[in-house]
Amino acid sequence: MTTESGNPALAYARHRLPKGRRSRSGSRDRWFAPGRTGYYVKNPTNFRISKFAASDNLYVAFKQLEEDGGHGAGTDGFRPEHFSEGELRPILRKVSETLIDGTYRPYEPRICAVPKTAGGTRNLALFRFMDRTVAKALLNCLKPFWNEHLIAPSTWQIFARLHWTIQRRRLFVLALDDIRKCFDFARLDDVMTWHRHHIHKQRLLELIERIIRGNDSFGTGIGLPQGSPYSPTAMDLLLHHVLDLVMKDREGNTPSFRYVDNLAYLCSDVSEGVRFLSMTIEVLEEAGFQLKGEDGEPQDLRDPEYNKVLLGLIPRWQNGLLAFYTPESSFETLTMGLQLANEAPFPAENALRRCTGWLQAQGPALMRNVEQEVVDRVVDMARHAGFRNVIRKDMLNVAALARRSWHRELEKAR
Repeated sequence: MTTESGNPALAYARHRLPKGRRSRSGSRDRWFAPGRTGYYVKNPTNFRISKFAASDNLYVAFKQLEEDGGHGAGTDGFRPEHFSEGELRPILRKVSETLIDGTYRPYEPRICAVPKTAGGTRNLALFRFMDRTVAKALLNCLKPFWNEHLIAPSTWQIFARLHWTIQRRRLFVLALDDIRKCFDFARLDDVMTWHRHHIHKQRLLELIERIIRGNDSFGTGIGLPQGSPYSPTAMDLLLHHVLDLVMKDREGNTPSFRYVDNLAYLCSDVSEGVRFLSMTIEVLEEAGFQLKGEDGEPQDLRDPEYNKVLLGLIPRWQNGLLAFYTPESSFETLTMGLQLANEAPFPAENALRRCTGWLQAQGPALMRNVEQEVVDRVVDMARHAGFRNVIRKDMLNVAALARRSWHRELEKAR
């Protein structure tokens, strides 16, 4: 007997062990090897539900989610560490059966209010971990295909492109804005329309639609759940068609740098930046979106007082190079993360992972003259939060690797 989600409730409970900490066979077992991507297709026509739904493939996605962090429980209260290896395999086999016979449906998510650094909160839809596993497997499956059909750069790729575009075209005014509650106002019919534009395999489209509409319990047809691993890709596909391509047709000569719902345009002067943002407002309104309008007027990157944050860092053009600085708000975010780490199942490991990931993300800003200062501050913050396993020497190595990775990314984009 199955529930409405397709995660079989009786079998799910049957394979649970008594309460208490589960013994783990280690961070890896013979099913899983680091870096394994799982089942994927470069051509959706070749998609096979039997291969996608194989418990081995779902297991890879589960382990990747476990490695990525973000272990908040869904409505069932289970985190990944609650599943022993002996429990996990039969549960995944049951999920596999519902995927193959077409009865799979995600459970409704648990809505969690996440505090913002600037104040207020945003709602994060936390699906049960098995539903997140299926969405992660879908992301793995289609990632090679979308990489060939969409321009979806990483933040560092955007920074590198911005650097070289400024050098070549001598444009220094940056116009910034964000789309207001982008995921909340996405029209699901539009999301599926653009999926059908690229994908013609019916069985795959049915799976995508079930995952995309997993949060639409009220039948509004609006809103992509931010807690689903596949949602950012679905949103990027939608915005690529309703914003990027439309703006390119209208004003293709203005360099555009978009990362999901974060927009940036490189312009010759402030008036051009204002005009381009006004045009963006018109285009987005047709698709049901609005800009926040909280970044103010476009500003010249050569201004020594430039302080606008782009994708977590402050860019400034100095001495013929695009330099980056870490805003104070980023340190505040890490402080909040360390506080949350104390509530995690494995606090010390969680805190170390947060500090490591934070430093890795700061790569473009970790110039040699500030690297040690930033690392010292991170270590002090960790110790103040009660964590002694965040070691200065280790963090300096992380910072050095991040800086070198950024320089490789910069050279690759030349």
